[in-house]
Amino acid sequence: MGVRVLNAVGEGTTANIVSGVNFAVSKGAKVINMSLGGNQSDIAFSNAITNAQNNGVLVVVAAG
Repeated sequence: MGVRVLNAVGEGTTANIVSGVNFAVSKGAKVINMSLGGNQSDIAFSNAITNAQNNGVLVVVAAG
């Protein structure tokens, strides 16, 4: 499934990404693949990834 969390130029908020991860998990995604850039940690994002992994979702993230 495709879940768009960023706008057409690749900008968005961490809250949108967290919502997208949670949505994918709730719809039964088996793999979540993201390519993100940034320099801040975010507890909500970390919690969403942990929740996904705890639900058996393989999370792959390319950062740069």
